[in-house]
Amino acid sequence: MEAFANHTRPEDWSQYPRRVADNTRRVLELFGRFNAKATFFALGCVAKKEPALVREIAAAGHEVACHSHMHRRVFTMSPQEFREDLRRAPAAIEDATAVKVKGYRAPTFSILDKSLWAIEILAEEGFVYDSSVLPVKHDPYGMPQAPRFLYRWSCRSDKILYEIPPLTVRFAGRNLPVAGSSYLRILPMWYTRWALGRIRRRDGRPSVVYFHPWEVGPCQP
Repeated sequence: MEAFANHTRPEDWSQYPRRVADNTRRVLELFGRFNAKATFFALGCVAKKEPALVREIAAAGHEVACHSHMHRRVFTMSPQEFREDLRRAPAAIEDATAVKVKGYRAPTFSILDKSLWAIEILAEEGFVYDSSVLPVKHDPYGMPQAPRFLYRWSCRSDKILYEIPPLTVRFAGRNLPVAGSSYLRILPMWYTRWALGRIRRRDGRPSVVYFHPWEVGPCQP
């Protein structure tokens, strides 16, 4: 969890109970019950420690994409560090699934104006799409000027990279986040229903919902 990032070190992670497998299987059971398919943005370090879990996700017909290797925010790394992280994570995921990784989502939506250099690197490394740019104004992340729906980046190379933004609703001249993680947990359900309905009626777009496995886990610390 990013909320604990300043209180734990990666070298200490092994001291804590490993909850990701049970929580992810809870999600898989839920999706199986409703015959729903999803994209699982997996950490490379999780794929390395839990390859059977990542294989289960792929075997159930879901896409497995990349969420970095160690959950480091993009703007805290140099371009070279980002490239190295970007190569480690898909390698671990592909070793587990034998399926090419096509998509990327940065931890905490950390591709910002100051870290847009990451887009070129993603394209150069062969990714097909990114889903890291949240078009809202927010303290730790966000690019409010970015398009709200699918678009294609203009890359210097001849590579093609698409952006699939997390969902937002337009209201009173602002983009408001909806249907994802803390917004699902904290905001009232009437807001989520209203926003999804407004997006469907006014924009004619499908709903894109996201959450973390830890958010469905019992007794979350």
